[in-house]
Amino acid sequence: MTIIDRRSVFLLLSYLVLSCGGETSTPTAPTTPTTPAKVATSITVSPSPIAFTALGAPIQLTSTVKDQGGMVMTGQTVTWITSDETVVTVSSTGFVQAVGNGSAILTGSVGSATATVSVTVAQVAATIELSPTSKTFTSVGDTVTLVPTVKDVAGTVMTGATVETITWSSSDESVATVTSSGLVAAVADGSVTITATIPSESITATVSVTVGQAAATVELSPTSKMFTSVGDTATVTATVKDAGGTAMTGQTVTWSTSNASTATVSSSGLVTAIATGTATITATTGTATATASITVSQAAATVELAPTSKTFTSVGDTVTLVPTVKDAGGTTMTGQTVIWSTSNASVATVTSSGVVTAVDNGSATITATTGTATATASITVSQAAATVELSPTSKTFT
Repeated sequence: MTIIDRRSVFLLLSYLVLSCGGETSTPTAPTTPTTPAKVATSITVSPSPIAFTALGAPIQLTSTVKDQGGMVMTGQTVTWITSDETVVTVSSTGFVQAVGNGSAILTGSVGSATATVSVTVAQVAATIELSPTSKTFTSVGDTVTLVPTVKDVAGTVMTGATVETITWSSSDESVATVTSSGLVAAVADGSVTITATIPSESITATVSVTVGQAAATVELSPTSKMFTSVGDTATVTATVKDAGGTAMTGQTVTWSTSNASTATVSSSGLVTAIATGTATITATTGTATATASITVSQAAATVELAPTSKTFTSVGDTVTLVPTVKDAGGTTMTGQTVIWSTSNASVATVTSSGVVTAVDNGSATITATTGTATATASITVSQAAATVELSPTSKTFT
């Protein structure tokens, strides 16, 4: 029977009942059972829990919402909150990002249904960078502090305890040393590698260090010298120092003189007096120079007379004494002033030029003086009869 036939039969029966009279109740149409509204009762989140090893590394949460019948509900919006925004943040779409080390709880909710995700952020060192990446020292004792930058796998800088766990080492402490805080000190010329290590992660970084002292100053000793004799010598010693004041060894020093006619200097700093005058001795190494003042001023050390003795046999006779003045080195000096004197002017006199004249029988000493040097000549006057004259030379007696 079709639906139309059924309706026809129903109408016919209703008509017959009404036609028979009497009160009858109106039939009630059958009711359709109502379906209860779907309500979110559970939320499943993935991934959960979450462990970040780097800051800034994002993760997208995937949420599955189910109703009371365990059926997946679509089109549901999950609201997210974080218990600590200094550790982790979460967007309205479930985009999670680590911002600081620590722990936090993420809570997602749809209606009365909730879900939580435990989040831990603990950066793990991935790289170390050192600054500067290389260093050249020009002075022993100079220092530099190496600054480490530790980064996680996302390239975010790490601070605090991780940096404090860095260990430092030098490949050659005779060239350069390094402290536990990264302070590098130059010890001697050479090359060395400084290494920073985080043992727990087996991460290292290195810096190349070169120590090459550069001459900054030259000091001479003595800084001045007075020569009183030609031919005298003196060694001028050069001490080369770097900018830190540390003496350098094995440095090549070039020597020169401003006046070779007065003083010369050898490649080893040996200065020789040549003649009276002044000169400047210069020592040079690299760009560093130093000077020493040299003065040559001969001083009379001895006077020699020629002749050293003279015997006159006639009053009025003369002789010229010739003085030879020499310095302590035995070099003859010219242009020296000689002062003459006689011990007995009644026997012999002497002029300012050394001319001795016999005056009378006897002995005298002639002295020549220049500076503190003196010399003497012995003079004897002993007249000897050379002729006899008679007066008168003739006589006639009568």
